[in-house]
Amino acid sequence: MANQQIWKYANRIGANMFVWLGIVLTVFGILIYVLWPKSAVIISLFVMLLGMGVGIYWCETQLNRDFDKNGNPKSNR
Repeated sequence: MANQQIWKYANRIGANMFVWLGIVLTVFGILIYVLWPKSAVIISLFVMLLGMGVGIYWCETQLNRDFDKNGNPKSNR
């Protein structure tokens, strides 16, 4: 991270992302366990990894949208 401001921003949006991902994965995990109990672990693991990958991409996109390459906030916001 370029500076403390970006670090705090990334931690805030990352924490929010993981809270929502946890809620979605809990509901999804229960649903998958009810429908396909033998495959629930593999399916849940795949969805969790997919969600984390999408979340990391989303977080990086937010950082690039709000900060320039030098770590300064963009003025369009």
